[in-house]
Amino acid sequence: MDINRANMQALFTGYNLLFRDAFASYLDTTYTKFVGVVNAGTSQIDMPMLEQLSGMREWIGPREIKNLATNKLTIKPRDFEETVAVKRNDVEDDQFGLYNSLFQTLAMNAAKMPNDITNDLLAGAASATWLDGAAFFGTARKYGKNTIANKGTAALSHDSFNAAYDAMRAYKGHGGQSLGVKPNLLLHGPSLRTTVADVIKAPFRAVTQGDGAVTLPNPNHNLVETVEVDGITNSDWFLLDARKPFKPIIMFLRKRPDKLVRLDRDEDETVFLNKQFIYGTDGRAEVAFAMPHLIYFADVA
Repeated sequence: MDINRANMQALFTGYNLLFRDAFASYLDTTYTKFVGVVNAGTSQIDMPMLEQLSGMREWIGPREIKNLATNKLTIKPRDFEETVAVKRNDVEDDQFGLYNSLFQTLAMNAAKMPNDITNDLLAGAASATWLDGAAFFGTARKYGKNTIANKGTAALSHDSFNAAYDAMRAYKGHGGQSLGVKPNLLLHGPSLRTTVADVIKAPFRAVTQGDGAVTLPNPNHNLVETVEVDGITNSDWFLLDARKPFKPIIMFLRKRPDKLVRLDRDEDETVFLNKQFIYGTDGRAEVAFAMPHLIYFADVA
């Protein structure tokens, strides 16, 4: 193929179509089940955290104003990119079709970026800190006089699930009123799929009584939705309440990597020096744990 602007534009149009179709095909929004996505045209977002989250009260005396905490959760997006090269000789020799799968893979990776950074956040949960400088997951955080213990170490079982579920249901806010937490999601890694099937999916369970076992209805049958997440390693698991306006995790998606850009002119440095046409995409995003009482982490050794 002759290297001229018309042919290079046609080549870009073909690659761009491949990229856009593959991006749409591989776009996975599973993370939005438990991640609140914020879009803003700023370099960072400052999320005010409510000091009071207890709900309505009987109006006796003056109103009690639910102030915003002075501490704010600041999220600054990171930059992400992926770039590929097409050899000029391959274009001249009409071998540009060899790169089709490369552009589809580029699009797949771009579409997965929000999930990937969410996976990384979950994988690093044990060392995560909150806006107060303390570990996000722990057993000593206070909402007023009430303890929010959102970390355990027990492997997933009927007993450990029930303990975590009951603890979250009992959380109270700064005013001593129930926070109304009701977990609806269980996040787990691939290695726990059979355990999850037994604890949550099975309609019945075997219970030891005396010298034998009896089969009883499983009280946790489909009590929560289960989501398999690649970023959760080993036997760790998370229990979340993702039904509320504030989500357990916040993502600042400043720029989605859904646009293909190029350097394919003869005067472009990479073409002139290296005989390569360069194509790529980029995005900006960051994700952070937001509300301690909305997510429980079992850090299983």
